[in-house]
Amino acid sequence: LAPNAPLAERAEAGGAVHRTWRLREGIRYLVHVPVERLPGRFVLPPSAIVLRGADSIVLLEDGDTFRPVPVRVEHMDSRAAVVANDGALFPGDRIVLRGAYALSLAMQAGSGGGADPHAGHSHD
Repeated sequence: LAPNAPLAERAEAGGAVHRTWRLREGIRYLVHVPVERLPGRFVLPPSAIVLRGADSIVLLEDGDTFRPVPVRVEHMDSRAAVVANDGALFPGDRIVLRGAYALSLAMQAGSGGGADPHAGHSHD
């Protein structure tokens, strides 16, 4: 079988290159086809969403740190999270896109809160 071969190549000003490919015969391909448009929403990577029970949050930059902001997730799968544009976020807001869950755990651990006096041992 011949390898996949590029049919066309287009370079953008930012350096990204987009190719159109001739696909090999006899190979099965998985194609994702959008079936609905959801205008006026924010599309984020799923790694930007932190699930806390029934709540979903993103971490919004706030000076030198980040603060949790509750958001309403309308759709989420392994490739994208669609967040409602209901005033929780605004275009241009700087949020954590990757590793938000780990950062939220670190923020919770560093927020103080007294240690459990019975953690790891008991008194008779």
